[in-house]
Amino acid sequence: MNAFRFSWPGRVPASRSPLARYRRQLWLLLAPFLAGALLLIGLPALLTFGLAFTRYDALTPPVWSGWANFAAILQSEVFWIAARNTLV
Repeated sequence: MNAFRFSWPGRVPASRSPLARYRRQLWLLLAPFLAGALLLIGLPALLTFGLAFTRYDALTPPVWSGWANFAAILQSEVFWIAARNTLV
């Protein structure tokens, strides 16, 4: 039994090319940034997109309003003045 254990070939580590090592290091360095960007930019953007379809005033629970918010803003004169000022 001991002869079998000692004669069994060990695992040989695979040699990686320099490009493969570089890519792995690059992903390891980018991972914290990507996680932070997803947390600090992606999550608020997703929540804002969801709140855009609700009537929400921070005191009562959100109520689904669908496209009514967008229809109301497109009919607002103040919105069109602000849009024109932004584009000009």
